[in-house]
Amino acid sequence: MAGGDGIGARLLEALGPAYVINLPQRADRRRGLEAELRRVGLSLSHPGVRLVAAIRPADPGPFTAIGIRGCFESHLAVLRLIAESAAPSGLIVEDDMGFHRAAEARLGTLLPGLGRTGWDIFYGYLDGTNRPEGVAAGLARIAPGDHVRRTHFMAVRREAAQTILPYLEAIAARPAGHPQGGAMHVDGAYSWCREAHPGLRTLAARPDIAVQRPSRSDIAAQPWFDRVPGLAVAVDLARGWKHRLRG
Repeated sequence: MAGGDGIGARLLEALGPAYVINLPQRADRRRGLEAELRRVGLSLSHPGVRLVAAIRPADPGPFTAIGIRGCFESHLAVLRLIAESAAPSGLIVEDDMGFHRAAEARLGTLLPGLGRTGWDIFYGYLDGTNRPEGVAAGLARIAPGDHVRRTHFMAVRREAAQTILPYLEAIAARPAGHPQGGAMHVDGAYSWCREAHPGLRTLAARPDIAVQRPSRSDIAAQPWFDRVPGLAVAVDLARGWKHRLRG
């Protein structure tokens, strides 16, 4: 897929500046994401793309794992940036995001409709649990009670971020399993917020424009082959080839 006719610039014009969440020590993911961005004519040095250092807390706190807390707090940090920005919206990109091999054509289809359709949250993908309602070419509406898994490519309007931020902060302050919503994976927290605030209009790309690249996880416990240095390099290379074959 080539960057071609400036589809990346059109993407940022529609969704706002991109905030890329990346742990500083994960240079492998930065390299991978740089390659993905270049496929649509963007890069990590583009003025509309900002690298945000992911948070790695010292302990899990009320969360079940350090990585889950770090991911949650990293999203809070980006939501604050969006809520305080002069831009009308912002795009949240996790560093394991990959563009679908047909993303350029699919973006060309959905971006005109996105500009004509009111939205507060936009996901660049659906998962198998969603029951979407088509609203325009390449776009579907997600009902407030319909959970959306993963957060690797999503955009939020500034006013929506101002609603979502305090809701997620309250979730992070409560113990896991709290009846009002306690510490959890951040994708679940977004879904809790959407259900509690049904006025948040949620759209998603249909079909997907973004996928998750196979990559060593910063959230889950690492399998043995990711803890052996020499073997870990080989496994990362294999993951890269897997993404190129799939995406």
